[in-house]
Parts: sequence; C-alpha cells; structure tokens
Amino acid sequence: MVLQKSQKIVVVTGGTRGIGYGTVKVLAETLPNDVIYMTGRDIVFGERVLKKLDCELMNKKHAEIRLHPLDITDEESCQIFAEHLEKEHGGLDILINNAGFAYKNNDPTPLEIQAEVTLNINYYGTKRITDYLAPIMRQRGRIINICSQAGVMRGAYKNEYIDLVASPTSTYEDVDKLIEIYKEHCKKGLPVGDGTFAKTAYSVSKALEIALTMIQAREFKAKKILVNCCCPGAVATRMTGFKGIFTPERGADCAVYLATARFLPSGMFFYLRKPIDWP
Repeated sequence: MVLQKSQKIVVVTGGTRGIGYGTVKVLAETLPNDVIYMTGRDIVFGERVLKKLDCELMNKKHAEIRLHPLDITDEESCQIFAEHLEKEHGGLDILINNAGFAYKNNDPTPLEIQAEVTLNINYYGTKRITDYLAPIMRQRGRIINICSQAGVMRGAYKNEYIDLVASPTSTYEDVDKLIEIYKEHCKKGLPVGDGTFAKTAYSVSKALEIALTMIQAREFKAKKILVNCCCPGAVATRMTGFKGIFTPERGADCAVYLATARFLPSGMFFYLRKPIDWP
C-alpha cells in the first residue's frame, strides 16, 4: 500500500472489546484518512465487532479500520504482525497497548497462578509487542500504555522495591528481578496488601507496566518517540463486571489525547488528560 502524505498507521491491541473498542471508535472519528488496526486474538469475533462498529460510526467514520489477529503473549503472533506492518506500510506511528487481563476479586485461583498469568499478559505481553513494533516505528511516534491508578506504588510496597523499579536509572532487568521476588512471595503464601506488595496481581502488573513506560521513554528518547501511560478511570467493561461510571468511549479519551495532542512530555502517567504523581 502507498501511504498518502502524512497518513498515520495506528495500532490498538485488545481492540475488539471494552476500552480497546472505545479507543478504536473514538480514533476513527478523530483521525482523518489514517489507518487504524483493531487487533485481537479471536478473528471471527473481531469480524462481527468490526461490522458492528461500522454500523455505529456510519458517516462519522473518518479513518480506515483494519482487523488483524494478534496475541501479545505469543512470540510468533507478534512477529507476524510486525512483519505485516513493515511490508504493508513501512512501519507504524502510534501504538496503544490496551490488551490486558484481571481476575475477579473473588476468584479462587491461587495467587501464585494469578501472578504468573496476569504478569505474562499485562507486563510481558505489553513489553513483547512493543519490542517487536518499536524498531519499525517512525520518528516522533507515540506509545501509550493503558495502566491504572491501582499501579500507584507509594504505601503499598516496600521502599526498596519502589526504588528498584521506579528510579531514574531503573532497567528492564530490575523489573524482572522484582517480578521474581513477587512470584516467590506468592509461591510461599506470604501476605500481600500489607505494605510489602499490593493485594492483587492486577495491581502489581499495572505498577510494573507504569515502570516499563518510564524505562521505555528513556530508551526511545533518541528516536523522538513519546512514551506515556494513562489510567482510563472506572470503565464499565467485561473486565470490571460492567461496573463503572465511564463508557468505553469516555475511558478512551485520555489515550486518544496522548496519541494525538501536540507538545506532550514523555515518561508520564496521566489521568483525565493531566499528569499524576507516581510512584
């Protein structure tokens, strides 16, 4: 495909449900003549969702929406998608890492298993797809990681753990180290929610995804790629049991802002379009 002048290529992971769906919808109303990739694991479900979205948008749709399979926990899936974007478009401009997972509060699954599954998706999955797509992202690109205020660390973790992953010199290896400490903590059945680690695996995964954002912002600075993360707020989605004050479209607002606004900083955590304190 030959890109039109200034045409942008946008990728939304986990784009067929919830906040991801709302993000694709708002972007399609906002971006003129750009190409938005709605990605998800279930391509058959995705095709139904795309038809539904086209019907909802009607003449408010200004961008082209394309569906592509993507499982951020699968190395081959990430590689195939990156190769497709490079072959079809020569790269991409905006990556919104929305795909995520959370156990219900009353889920009986042992915390050790919850930690393994949740971190594999929310942290390692986000890092994996970014590692594949960042090398083909054009200069002045944007990466937005969808996080949560549940990832605020202060008061919920040992100070030494906060210092390990949230200092200006923290590395990916430091985050890996804390993950192993956390997994071992869960394996031993030690208490959580007591100022050592946050109570839920989801909260821990989001804290580390925010830490990932800060590290990526430093890594990609030379390429002039902005990397930020945001909390969408309490959004009514399947993940939250449809409990929340925001619609998926309202929850998408901050991510769309970070993807499109001019003169933004990098390496920040946002809520309602404003930076908030972290860790």
